[in-house]
Amino acid sequence: MRWAFRNMSRKPKCVIITGQPGSGKTTLAKKLGEILWMPVISRDEIKEGYVNTYGVKHHQLPPDTNGLVSELFFGIVNQYLAGHISNSMYPQSRSRQLENTALALMR
Repeated sequence: MRWAFRNMSRKPKCVIITGQPGSGKTTLAKKLGEILWMPVISRDEIKEGYVNTYGVKHHQLPPDTNGLVSELFFGIVNQYLAGHISNSMYPQSRSRQLENTALALMR
């Protein structure tokens, strides 16, 4: 039990996976999550949930959808890290927000 409390002060880890469409980000993230025992946060899966909720095709979504989904995605990642929960994440593509999140993690 002492070991668990001693390690509670450790910073959470965040594995960030980026790449071109079809490069295997999903496969890699899920495998790493399994091996490292980390939850995987997928921007694409959040967007699919959004699409399914509204029952429309991707091309029928409002123009600001990608921004809303990205904001939610990074909000979830930040909540995990603030709660000291390590995770593996993969956004759809590189962005300024991703770079800012990565820089914050290194502090």
